Amino acid sequence: DEEGQVTRKARLTMRGDHEKNKHMIPTDSPTVNKVTLKIMLTIAASKGWEVRCSDISRAFLQTESLSRTVRVVPPPEANVPRGKVWRLKRAAYGLIDSSRGFFLNHAAKLKKYGFEALKMDPAAFILKSKQDLTAVSAAHVDDTVTVTDKKKSDEIQDYMSKHFKYGESKNPPCRYLGSNITRIDNDIMLNQDHYVDNLEIPDTSELCNVKRDEILPQKFQTIFRSLASKLNMLAMTSRPDIMFDSKVLTTKYGSATKRDLVKAIKMIRKVKEEATNLTLPDIGDIKDWILVGITDASN
Repeated sequence: DEEGQVTRKARLTMRGDHEKNKHMIPTDSPTVNKVTLKIMLTIAASKGWEVRCSDISRAFLQTESLSRTVRVVPPPEANVPRGKVWRLKRAAYGLIDSSRGFFLNHAAKLKKYGFEALKMDPAAFILKSKQDLTAVSAAHVDDTVTVTDKKKSDEIQDYMSKHFKYGESKNPPCRYLGSNITRIDNDIMLNQDHYVDNLEIPDTSELCNVKRDEILPQKFQTIFRSLASKLNMLAMTSRPDIMFDSKVLTTKYGSATKRDLVKAIKMIRKVKEEATNLTLPDIGDIKDWILVGITDASN
């Protein structure tokens, strides 16, 4: 009937517009670099600052208003009359730019407070008083971490809570970006033991007749890619000793051999043999620091 045609037309229009415009819509949404996070925590250790980890509830409903028209078919339980569609006001979950919409809104509120984004890491923001650093805040989608003194931390949290609905907000012990953060006095400790414990050794019995330098079948290419990606993430976070080997594995995506898979499995067994504890100690006044830059193995 006519109403059904209107609904179908709305669906087709939305799909057509999405396919036509998806390559034109900005979707980049910066997330904090793990190196930035470690520097933040080292600063917190050296200054005796508070570390506050928070998550924002239903983040994709707290985005900037859409600048384009997006219509969606309502869910059946909404009991919307047939032939009617909804127009989205905000970038709800499922849109290709929903994460970006939240990031822009969150960044705008931090900047309004006085923060400025780092040029080398636009997901990290610094607050200064004259030339002195007074706070650093970073975000990974809806998970945030802020380091500053206790009074300023409460002020920032009170301000941001007026604009966003927060879920959990706590000091260490807490978990952020897959790392467990704990603290003893000023020293800050990171570990990923829970992550390592959950790494599974795949069953390779199907490969008993495959030669070591033979290209793996597609099923095991997928398994290999998953293992290599997990090892690479671990190397960049808490096991720098496996950085080179993990980087080499990531160059074999789609063309991995049985030998490559065996190497990945050996590396997983190796990281399971010891804890992933990493200590970020109080190393004194920032003005006395000497920063040494070292490229990673991919460079």
